[in-house]
Amino acid sequence: MSYQRTEISESDIQHQMDICAQLRAHFTAGGRQPLAMVDTYGCQQNEADSEKLRGYLRAMGFDFTQDEFAADVVVMNTCAVREHAETRVFGNVGALTHTKARNPNQIIAVCGCMAQQEHVAEKLKKSYRIVDLVFGPHELWRFPELLHTVCTEHRRVFAIAPADGSVAEGIPQQRDGSVKAWLSIMYGCNNFCTYCIVPYVRGRERSRHPEEIEREARELVAAGYKDITLLGQNVDSYGRDLDEDVDFADLIRSINAIPGDFVIRFMSSHPKDATEKLFRAMAECEKCAHQMHLPVQSGNDRVLHAMNRGYTREKYLAQVALARQYMPDLVLTTDIIVGFPGETDEEFQDTLSLVETVRYDAMFTFIYSPRVGTPAAKMPDPYTRAQKQVRFDALVASANAISEQKHRAYEGSVQRVRFPGNVVIGPSFTPDNKVAVALSNGRYPVIFLLNHGFQKERILEGGNSINVSPTFDKTGTKMVFTSSRLGGPQIFMKDLSSGSITRVSKNGGYNTEANLSPDGTLVTYSRMTEYGHRIFVQDMVTGLERQITFGPGSDEQPSFCGDSYFIAFASSRGGSRGIYLTTRHGGDAKKVPTGGGAASFPRWGMPDGK
Repeated sequence: MSYQRTEISESDIQHQMDICAQLRAHFTAGGRQPLAMVDTYGCQQNEADSEKLRGYLRAMGFDFTQDEFAADVVVMNTCAVREHAETRVFGNVGALTHTKARNPNQIIAVCGCMAQQEHVAEKLKKSYRIVDLVFGPHELWRFPELLHTVCTEHRRVFAIAPADGSVAEGIPQQRDGSVKAWLSIMYGCNNFCTYCIVPYVRGRERSRHPEEIEREARELVAAGYKDITLLGQNVDSYGRDLDEDVDFADLIRSINAIPGDFVIRFMSSHPKDATEKLFRAMAECEKCAHQMHLPVQSGNDRVLHAMNRGYTREKYLAQVALARQYMPDLVLTTDIIVGFPGETDEEFQDTLSLVETVRYDAMFTFIYSPRVGTPAAKMPDPYTRAQKQVRFDALVASANAISEQKHRAYEGSVQRVRFPGNVVIGPSFTPDNKVAVALSNGRYPVIFLLNHGFQKERILEGGNSINVSPTFDKTGTKMVFTSSRLGGPQIFMKDLSSGSITRVSKNGGYNTEANLSPDGTLVTYSRMTEYGHRIFVQDMVTGLERQITFGPGSDEQPSFCGDSYFIAFASSRGGSRGIYLTTRHGGDAKKVPTGGGAASFPRWGMPDGK
């Protein structure tokens, strides 16, 4: 495929760094500490791009905040894959009207894939006058220059000129964490799946030179990173646009040869391009995780052809079988689109049967979302959203049943988990067996939802305060957590569907370790009193609070049983720390036999309380 690849020169990047120095003098004038907020939507490639944006901002003298009111510069790095993501962005941009009104000098930038679309840029220009800077992925390397124009010429800047794409080395990065690192090996996509906007906004495939990738990998290992994920829209195409004789399997082997204790992961693979050579390299390289994201999208051949996926159901299943032959312990995940234009109920059943055959470890499932400018958006679609929702629910039910069966296979075993953060606080399971955990890479911990591969899926709660220790009701729609937003630690409840937050603990200056009853009506927590820690229960229906333990010793870490009646907690009342059982009404606590030694942090299973 013919295209124009642009190599950004070292002198061009140095020019951007010189501009960073000028902006540093501008923003830090008077000795003040400027703050920036970078809000990221979408895929891991966007996460990697945001690390470069933060790298530039750090070079300009910025520190970082998650409080949009405190930020001097707000950057929204957007995604264009699904309509829902765009709707969220427009809603959040509109909400910044209030921050701009409070701080008229605040600079608001919208970038990324969504910003690259002409109709989006035009909407931002006409309807969102608070936005100062709009630029696409191809212009990211010029971010300092674009921001400098906004600051010095006091005008709005739009940089979304279409381009096949560039490759820029040497952009500084402010990485999110010290354990897990994103390493982009290529950019863009040549596949033109009929539902996907990515090739139109990110350009054609451009592979980084292998020596640059290996150099960055060595730097990451030397800096102590233990989990390195190689990124590309289709990593299996790596190297095809280079004059060098190298492919993705070769690249894995070269990174595997770097001395050090680390894990290699990658995403995403394309089923039409994944090869036996790749599977063999994964099996033979001891640092490469036996984990693969292999998006199938549909299990029906007609639908796959309409999607322009380039493979058949038979070929896909053959690849899965071959990969598992080389790696019997392979963790396999996928993407599936439900309700592609024209997909019939019978064709959807082919997808269900493929899922039952493959038995994925995790699936990312979506109802088809039309994207302006893609061929699929013009295809006839006779089925309603409600009809598609029925199929979607059936797929989710199948996925959950398979996931539960797979998780039960791990019972009684110990697995090593690498969380994506350098401080990990209070992990807990959600009802669908994902993990929610507070991760801190700076001043304030943020509560993240992790996917089944223990990678960040989305933020559940963050801000300019400490937010830790999430727990959930059995529906997964209510979350209680501990936060310092009012000064000392207090308990709050968040409705995850609406985003509304309610203060739970209204007494005492130090309330922690909250646990939400599975039925969602009660919250138990530990309060520091003059006599030590005691357990309290807040009734969210009546608003009444009850103290249920009275010592001696300190009572902490309460946890509801699945029936929302019994509460287990840890206490020092017996001399050494042990586990005790009481009810939501209090009364005599009974010690639970736990064998010799101290015991703490009791937890019940959910929702059946096992």
